[in-house]
Amino acid sequence: MNEHTRKRSPRPLLLAAFAVPGLAQSATECDVAAFVANPYGTVEIHADADVSSPIVGKLPPSPGGTLVLLKGARKDWINVASAVDATRTRVFDGAGWIHAPQLAVRTIDPHDDLVPFHASPDRKSEVLGSLRAELDVNLLACSDDWMKIVVPVRGGEDLEGWLPRGSWCGSPWEDCM
Repeated sequence: MNEHTRKRSPRPLLLAAFAVPGLAQSATECDVAAFVANPYGTVEIHADADVSSPIVGKLPPSPGGTLVLLKGARKDWINVASAVDATRTRVFDGAGWIHAPQLAVRTIDPHDDLVPFHASPDRKSEVLGSLRAELDVNLLACSDDWMKIVVPVRGGEDLEGWLPRGSWCGSPWEDCM
């Protein structure tokens, strides 16, 4: 046997896991709107994406709804830029973070009564299921013009999925169609 035909003994493969600071907490960007899921409660806005970070603002209860402009997401927090209540009064202007499930969007579909949600923010990704139109769903994140939502499952584990632009409405006052 020469050196080209000699079988090499397999070497063990060593894999190392490294923690890269900020990698798990990287933010996605978006420029979209959502509304406060519970218009009867106060929503705290934090300086960073952490419940222990200082509160930089509060969205007051507004039974008519509050529209919130979103700039990005990190973990299960949404980066917000401003908010307007039902009287069209600006109730927050600045930079801060809201725990994502406190915000919602409404499903819409001008062609059907069912709105598909995807495994990832890509129209070619797997369709995980469908939701009926005109359903308010809580947020988990945003990325570009996609909204990551949580779908409650009775008696089971909640599903998470992505809605593309055109299948959700971020206004509490308009139907967006």
